[in-house]
Amino acid sequence: MLVGLACGLIGAPLVASAVLAGSFLLFVASMTVLGMGVGAAQQLRVAVTDMYPGNRRAEGLGYLLLGSMIGALTGPIIVGLSETATPRLEVNNLALPWLILPLFIVSSMLIAYFARPDPKQMGADLGKYWPGYVAPKRPPPVARNVVAYFRSYPRVTGFVSYAFAQGTMAMMMAQTPHVLSRHGHSVTLVSWAVAIHVVGMYGLSIPLGRLCDRIGRTTLILAGLVIFGAGAVLAVLTDLYWLITGGIFVVGIGWSAVFIASTALIADTTPLQERGRAIGINDSLGAIVAVSLPFVSGAVIGVAGLTTLGVFGAILASLSLFLLPRLRERRPGVFDAAPTSAG
Repeated sequence: MLVGLACGLIGAPLVASAVLAGSFLLFVASMTVLGMGVGAAQQLRVAVTDMYPGNRRAEGLGYLLLGSMIGALTGPIIVGLSETATPRLEVNNLALPWLILPLFIVSSMLIAYFARPDPKQMGADLGKYWPGYVAPKRPPPVARNVVAYFRSYPRVTGFVSYAFAQGTMAMMMAQTPHVLSRHGHSVTLVSWAVAIHVVGMYGLSIPLGRLCDRIGRTTLILAGLVIFGAGAVLAVLTDLYWLITGGIFVVGIGWSAVFIASTALIADTTPLQERGRAIGINDSLGAIVAVSLPFVSGAVIGVAGLTTLGVFGAILASLSLFLLPRLRERRPGVFDAAPTSAG
């Protein structure tokens, strides 16, 4: 966490410098450094899955996502304050938020530094922190190489479910502002639509996490994908602002369900010492799909029109549905050994 936050501490002022200098190359380089910090922060999911026992693991992820919502809603406040302060400080209003960001990063570094014990130490002795905890009789096998991570059928299901949910959400969020603008809605309304989508992503995370621990990972992934697909279609079937906004709000809820359940599934089927790498592989696959799909969706819209975007998104999100029937989840977070591979 400290290494990742240090990348953010370096990257944020560099972004401000790029804005002030008007340098696109410096902007790309600085955003790359900043993105490395964000990527490291995503590993907080590993910390949460280490600290919580299996029967409350998804609930812990729900708390983490709620914190993400608070952070996401803080961003517009920082931007608003910077716009108010720029006339007095005589600083570019696009650069000032990036100069303010290090104050929050330093605070986060202090919090991370003084956090004791390390979550991995808690994961190694959960009985000390959770009275009544009973360790599984047969812990997941350790993966010897990257290929071995794909030999676990439940883990592959988690990878695929997350990747297409993440990619489809990125595609929808890349195109939704364009859809709203083409229908004549103002920039302010577009901003509010995005904010409502963020609330959908994070606002229900705690009840969704508790539900996942109660009904199981498989069932919540299935429900999340259905909700996701319905929202994707709703978002492009009309030019009415509140229906479009309602659609992307529903997309956010579906994404949240899949995110929580797939992350918990991967943690359930991966030993403590290997979870960081497994979550890293998961994030990498999600990032590849998330970067690719917005380009693909642009081509789809160009050929078939805006209304096909939602159907295309629903189809993509449903690809992992074909994997779910073979998962054998005896109780939430506990999977039978067979099938043991994606093949």
